[in-house]
Amino acid sequence: MILSVGIGIGALILVYFALTGSLDRPVINRMPIPPEAAVSIVIAHKSSMHLNPKDFAVGYVYIKGNGEFYESNEDSNSIGQYLGTASSTISGGNYFAWKVENKLDGSMYFIEPINGDIISQSK
Repeated sequence: MILSVGIGIGALILVYFALTGSLDRPVINRMPIPPEAAVSIVIAHKSSMHLNPKDFAVGYVYIKGNGEFYESNEDSNSIGQYLGTASSTISGGNYFAWKVENKLDGSMYFIEPINGDIISQSK
């Protein structure tokens, strides 16, 4: 009886540490795309051969469905200071996203960091 309770408690502790440890590491299929990939997505979307990745500024933001966006931290997904307003998101939902801004014409694209979809754009 005491042995089975001890084994149960030991298994519980192992499962606890495995679950809490897994929360600190992203799952391979949920790894965010790097900012360079977000720029590449925008360049491909614009179908422009004359654009250079250096023509873009990239930042990680939180964008609300109504287009308001806030500074954010990629590692913690914290929401910071209000930065501005863009077009509403395609679904009306809220997202963490890469904000890719074209320095030449001021257009902004918001790229969903897991699947690379363009969720909002503003001219």
